[in-house]
Amino acid sequence: RLHGKTEFELIPANELHERKGVEYKRDALWIGEERDTFVLPGFDLSYKHVYFGRTEKIKKRNFKDAFIPMDLWLEFLGYWISEGACLNSSQIQIAQHWEDGIREKGKKEKCLKIQACVEKIANCLGAPWYYRNDSHQFIITSKVLWSYCKQLGKSRQHNKFIPEDLLDL
Repeated sequence: RLHGKTEFELIPANELHERKGVEYKRDALWIGEERDTFVLPGFDLSYKHVYFGRTEKIKKRNFKDAFIPMDLWLEFLGYWISEGACLNSSQIQIAQHWEDGIREKGKKEKCLKIQACVEKIANCLGAPWYYRNDSHQFIITSKVLWSYCKQLGKSRQHNKFIPEDLLDL
């Protein structure tokens, strides 16, 4: 609601920057859908195997669906949309680092929380993950995760979006 008004009203987000003294409703009832699991869709991949400049044969690989607890998936997706990018053809990166010191305590705790999420996602996918100290990035190597995330925007650009089927959760 606007400052001085007694009733709350729905205001489009793009109009909020023009208004001062806005109070947000904190006890609204959300009517949405509850889902326990997110299904990360698998896919089939065919590619040519080239050996010394000649095509030996066409290879096929099947990537199976992955089942991830919904709360874990939504936490990961939040980190990826805000800090992540798709690297090469199978790596997902989430940039985050901290420096040792008292000033950085909040950043370190956030980084450890992201690390726990990345580790759990990687375990669900059976995928390797690591932290690169030189570039301060968490990296997960998973073709299935990369394939899904690249559809939502490849890099740290502002064109990333939340998939429509998750907006009703």
